[in-house]
Amino acid sequence: MIRDNKYINNITMHIQENFWLYIISLLFLCTGVVLGVYAVKYMSEVDKLDLANYFNSFTNILASEELNNKVIFFEAIKTNIPIILVLFILGLTLVGMPIILLINLIKGFSIGFTFSFIISTLGKKGVAITLVGMLPQNIIYIPCIVIASVISMRISLDKIRNNVFNQKPHVAKENKNIVMDLVVIAMFVLLGTLIESYITPAILKYFLS
Repeated sequence: MIRDNKYINNITMHIQENFWLYIISLLFLCTGVVLGVYAVKYMSEVDKLDLANYFNSFTNILASEELNNKVIFFEAIKTNIPIILVLFILGLTLVGMPIILLINLIKGFSIGFTFSFIISTLGKKGVAITLVGMLPQNIIYIPCIVIASVISMRISLDKIRNNVFNQKPHVAKENKNIVMDLVVIAMFVLLGTLIESYITPAILKYFLS
């Protein structure tokens, strides 16, 4: 119980200390989502038709053929784990913060575009597909990206502060904390990839067929 309270207190303190960084990260992510939605809205009919045909062929394959879950799993890892690694690497630089926010914007755009396109193309069926096929893993991915972004921005800001005020950071302790944060977030991302590659396809295949 005491250990649980300690973890809760640490999480609460972390959120309080980095509240505005969370707001900024979420703002860029949400801005990306809105831009993605508007990108679909203002697409030409030819582009919409091409994407719709591609998506329909994909759903037909998904409904009729057996999927290789291992391939999906490794593709999901190659897509998501590098994002977390890049965010932490950027946090180790003095100029990483703008690029971190840009990654948040791009991720939001990708989510907004995909959700909006599927829904606008398939209507009510599209809503069901996004809820079944995209939402489960993104419930894990999005918080992981936001948390990794905030931690990385905090590290970058601390480095800037240390350089400005000529302070010497506790490098060993700092590196240990970075590695621990990276491992924990990577484990949650791994959980998301397992859902994306094994659970979501099975549910989506059942739904489509």
